Amino acid sequence: MTAPPSASMESTALALRDALAAALVDHLERSKSARDFARRIGLDKSIGWKLWRISTAPSAVAVLRVLPKRRGVAVMLEAVRARARTGALADEAARLAHELLSLQAAAERESWSSGKPAAEPRVPRAAVVAQLEAGFASAVESEGFSVEARIGAFLLSPDASGERVDVAACTIVDGPRCYRSGVRAVVYAQSTTWKATSADLLSSSSAAVLGDVRGFLPELSTPGIEASQFAPFQRTRDPGFGEWSFVSRPGVPETLAFLEVSRGLGNIWAAKAHDYGSLFMAINAPIRCAVLDIWVHRSMPTPDFAVSFRYVQAPVPRVGVASRRLPSPFPDGVLLECRTAGLGRGMGEASARYRALLERGASAIGASLGDFRQFRVSVKHPPFGNFVVVDWPLPNRSKARGAGPARP
Repeated sequence: MTAPPSASMESTALALRDALAAALVDHLERSKSARDFARRIGLDKSIGWKLWRISTAPSAVAVLRVLPKRRGVAVMLEAVRARARTGALADEAARLAHELLSLQAAAERESWSSGKPAAEPRVPRAAVVAQLEAGFASAVESEGFSVEARIGAFLLSPDASGERVDVAACTIVDGPRCYRSGVRAVVYAQSTTWKATSADLLSSSSAAVLGDVRGFLPELSTPGIEASQFAPFQRTRDPGFGEWSFVSRPGVPETLAFLEVSRGLGNIWAAKAHDYGSLFMAINAPIRCAVLDIWVHRSMPTPDFAVSFRYVQAPVPRVGVASRRLPSPFPDGVLLECRTAGLGRGMGEASARYRALLERGASAIGASLGDFRQFRVSVKHPPFGNFVVVDWPLPNRSKARGAGPARP
């Protein structure tokens, strides 16, 4: 796990992002996807995606996460010089890139000279997953419950004005299976948020029960589940973010489904430079499998989505040994479009229930599933206590779509 970047490194990373975005603005606006951008710039899809990601990154950490080594940066800069709007913009991007590489090298030298490596030794992904799997069994024993799968989806559709986006967030939890009475499992977290200028995070912390949340519809799937089995829980100090824990009955596998509808959540179009959309689904330990779908209405612009794992913590307790954090075995990647629907043969009834929940969600925002494109990420044995986050740059409105910025 890499050390946190310094303030100078963060500011230089953001300056590099802005310089590249200014130099390549014509190609970024005209590209339909990261692969299309790479083709326009004349790079292969791997280095081309990194250049696209750096130019549209929502944060300095996102820039540093994909910044290549000196040889890769040299390849990038050669393409930038050939395609930049002006030579001065290309020179500024090159200066900042070399400055950022120098800051990284200096940080590594300082860390090694003080006897502290800049990063933990790389642990093979298979070894990390094996430790996570071993930790699952011990967590079930210590916490008294298990969650076998969490299946979530976001459906994005333009509202009647065509300027903002409606979101339906669907979640199915296959569990929890409780082995001791009185044990609470977090089964739902407020999920719709938008990290653009027009952010509108719905406040949930003041709600006493799930039914009090605006636009929220719980579907209690097992007969006999009562509202008293739910309780709000505030994990963080953020007043706009809340979770609900569930007291299940020992030995009873109870399946829960939720639908949260948020209308006019954010702008479809960028209101200012580097606006981006961001949606997340919380993962709570112990959990074996997490699936997250993004359904995007076909009438909406669909730039490439980048999926990452934020706030990654993977403590693996051992008897007599202090817990440690494992590096995330799941690097940032592009969210790929699904060619076939469904959750797989092993999901059985949950797959049918999930489909029905998706159809309800689409109907709630005035659409049908046939109007959407589907993208998916699926992770087995995810790190404990983190979020699957999907973000993407909001596109600028072209002259053909109308003048001026999107409405706030």
